[in-house]
Order: sequence, then structure tokens, then C-alpha cells
Amino acid sequence: MPLNDFFDYTVLNKHADFLRVLININPKHEIFKGHFPGNPVTPGVTQIEMIRRVLSECLKKELMLTRARDIKYLTPIIPQQTHHIEINIDYTEENGSFETRCILSHGDKVFTKFRGTFSEQ
Repeated sequence: MPLNDFFDYTVLNKHADFLRVLININPKHEIFKGHFPGNPVTPGVTQIEMIRRVLSECLKKELMLTRARDIKYLTPIIPQQTHHIEINIDYTEENGSFETRCILSHGDKVFTKFRGTFSEQ
């Protein structure tokens, strides 16, 4: 299923090793019809794809996930309740690979913590 209109984002802060992005999730996207009917929740794999896409586009590199070291889904992202979330990405580059630490949150509520590697394709 294409995620083209699943979310859009605004870069709030960008440094050499840090990104802070505001994500706007489309609560009417087709993905929520199947995950889960009557009780929509943002899929974990989609959250990781949001991180990958934001990092790829902001760094202007075609990246793919090559290692997920640690993923903690702490609170479900329910699109009808929270469709604006913030992603903070700390990263370091070495030989075309980006070691990342990411937090998806809204205010004091943390949804997901992720540590992993994205590499150039």
C-alpha cells in the first residue's frame, strides 16, 4: 500500500547531527481501515518508515534500514486522538551509514523510541 499521502512534515530544527520534525499523520488514510478496523492504530513498521523517509529527504540520500538495534513501542499512536507528532533524530555518519537514536512524541507523551542504522542504497 503506497504511503504517499500517509503523512507530511515540517522541519523545525536541523543541525549537522540532529533533526527535529513535526509530522502530520492523515487519520483518513487507507492503512487505518485494516490496522485495526474500528480501532485504528499507527503501525510500528510505518513509524519506522516515517523516520527513514524524513532522514532520507533531509539528508538528500536514498537510505534503507539496515539494522534495528532497539525499538520500544511505548504508547500507541491513535490517529483520531493524536495526528501531530514530533520526531527527534540524533544521528552520526560513518562510511555512508547513519547511526540513529529517535524519539516519536507529542508533548510529554512518548510513543516510540528507536535506535538503528540506515545506510545508503
